[in-house]
Parts: sequence; structure tokens; C-alpha cells
Amino acid sequence: MDTLNDLIHAVRRHEQRLQERLNMMELMLAHVREAVLLVHLDRHRLVYWNRAAAEMFAWSEPPDLEQALADETEGVEVSRLPFTDWEEQWRRLRLSPRPAAREFPWSGRWYHVWWIPLGDRRSPPGEEIPLGMLIFQDLTLVRQAAQLEAWQEMARHVAHAVKNPLTPLQLYMDQVESYLREGRWTHLQKKLPEILGKIRHNLALLRERVREFSLYSRAIQPPEDMEPVALQEIVRNVVRLYPEGAEEGPYITLHMPDTPLIVTGQRPMLERAFQNLIENAIEAAGSEVHITWTLTADEPRHQVRIVMENDGPPIPDELLDKLFQPYFTTKQYGSGLGLTLVRRYIELHQGTIEVANGPRGPVFTLTLPLFRPPDPASKTPKPNQRT
Repeated sequence: MDTLNDLIHAVRRHEQRLQERLNMMELMLAHVREAVLLVHLDRHRLVYWNRAAAEMFAWSEPPDLEQALADETEGVEVSRLPFTDWEEQWRRLRLSPRPAAREFPWSGRWYHVWWIPLGDRRSPPGEEIPLGMLIFQDLTLVRQAAQLEAWQEMARHVAHAVKNPLTPLQLYMDQVESYLREGRWTHLQKKLPEILGKIRHNLALLRERVREFSLYSRAIQPPEDMEPVALQEIVRNVVRLYPEGAEEGPYITLHMPDTPLIVTGQRPMLERAFQNLIENAIEAAGSEVHITWTLTADEPRHQVRIVMENDGPPIPDELLDKLFQPYFTTKQYGSGLGLTLVRRYIELHQGTIEVANGPRGPVFTLTLPLFRPPDPASKTPKPNQRT
């Protein structure tokens, strides 16, 4: 009898501890800033949400957590989730066996959402409730602050980049005014071609800086006019800008297969990326630099591998990780956006770019996905479409 009483007291103590932990959990959920929701995976219903979720999504007061965990609440349909494409998102979340995270806009704000599976769907029916947890964090203010900081940083670098060519322009104008004021007409006539040449040079620098900043500000979304293009043709178009045998210019060697390497891309964007790589090599190693382009198909990875190497001086190891950072430059009048734009353009094409030092000099390695033609067998006629 004593053993039975001890067992009953042990069970009651265990239940009391569980209730205390449940109360503590509910108290914590009531005071966290993030919206927390519990989702019943089989019933496709939200069975619990905390106070932050009720405020964030203008829902009713939170249900009882203990009843939700005991599967005793009616809940609401998962269509209440703030996803514009909630059916597809819910399908992915419900089938995901591991935690997942993503960001998405909704009703003029930005959210970060974490998905955490809680219940084991392999457990026998009735032994464990298949639940999942959704955690929403409002990132609107964080993103706004980050955007403001980014624009402030960009404005600072724009001012610096524009000031560099403007300063000598002002000096040349002051020099011309001095000659005019002192009546040194003969001297002005001799110096004028040189001064005009320097003014044109700095105006060209100014136009180039403005162009780079304009391109950088627009390189946010993938272009809409992407189409299947042959990389060999794009590389040849860029290389034609540097004719062989010119008095000044790089010596460029191409190693490319005869079989077209087709990728999905926008020609002007890819051409700018490849030209920026060549210009960067010229600026770093001089106009006589020898550049080698090698294009190969990596069929197992279903991608094109592009290697551009030159015989210029090696890049210091401490600078390798900084080359693609915005505004980083070792040049006196550089904007620090040339290689940043290259990386951005390649990433917008779902590609990658890396840099290292090879036996001859710097080596840039790029990858781009090979074009996958649509499978005719997978096409199904649309409703009311004649076959």
C-alpha cells in the first residue's frame, strides 16, 4: 500500500512539475516579441498563437497552450498564414523534416519566419501529436535601418568618387583664369591643348564613376529579358574591343570548345561582367598584360566553368577576400565597384565567382548554370487548349 501511495505521489509531483513548466512556457511565449504559432500538421490548422502573433496579424486572443498541446482546440485554417502563396509555402513547410527559414514581404512589411517541426509523424497514431512551430520576426525596421545605412555609405563613396576628378578640374580652371587675368595670352595658347586634354580626361573619369554607381544601384533583381545565349559568342564580342596588333592593349588568348556552351542570360550584363574583368587586369598589370580565357563544360554539375587568368602581379593574400566588396579599391581614382558589379552580375545569373593566385598570376574562376531546354513530355495542355 505504501508503495502505491508513493507511486501516486510521484506521479502527482511529476504532473505538478510539468504544469509548472507549461505555465512558465506560456508566460515566456506571452512576453516574447516574436510571433509564435503552433500548427497541427494533419488537421492543417493553427492551434496556438501567442500575444505577439495576435497583435502582429490582428487575430483574436491566444488559445490555451495546454489545450493546444493536448489537441483539444479547434484552431483556425492555415490559410490565415500571411503568405501570398500560402498553399505552396504550407506544402513545403509541412513536408520539411528539418528546420527552415526564409524572408518574405507581407502587407507592406518584411518578415523572417522560422519553421521548426516538433511532432514525429512516424509515431503510432494517438501517441504523439504532429505539430510544427512557426516563429515570425518583423524585420521592417531592421531592413529600413540597413537600407538607410547602405544609402549613406553609397552617398559617401559617390561624393568621394566625384570629388577626385572635380578637384583637378577646378585647378585647371583656376590656371586658365590666372592666365587670362594676367594677360599671358601666348602662354595660354601653348598650354591650352594640354589643359583641355586633362579636362576631357577627368570628365571621362567623372562619367565613368556616375555610370558605375548607376549600374550598381540597378543591379538588384535578375533582368527580365534573359534568354539562351552562347558564351563563346559573348566572350568573342568582348575580346573584339581589344584588337590584336594594336599599339596599346592586352594580348588575349581564347581556349573554347566548338560545341556551343548555352546559358540563360542577358547579353549586355554578361558582356559588362567580362569586360570589367579585362579592364581590371589591364589596370592592375598594364596594357601589355597577357590574358587567357578558358571555357569548359562541367556536365556532372551541369554548369559552365570560365577561367580568366593573367600574367600580372599576384594579389596580396590579405586582399583576396576584399576584392569583391563594394567600394574597395587600391587605385587612386577607382570607385571600388568594378569587381563588385562582376560578382553581382554573375550571381544574378545564378553563378559563382572566385579569385586566387595561380602560377602565372591572378586567376578568376566563374561558373554559370548550363541552359536546360524544357522537356516536351512534361508539357500538359491547359484547360480549353486544343491538342
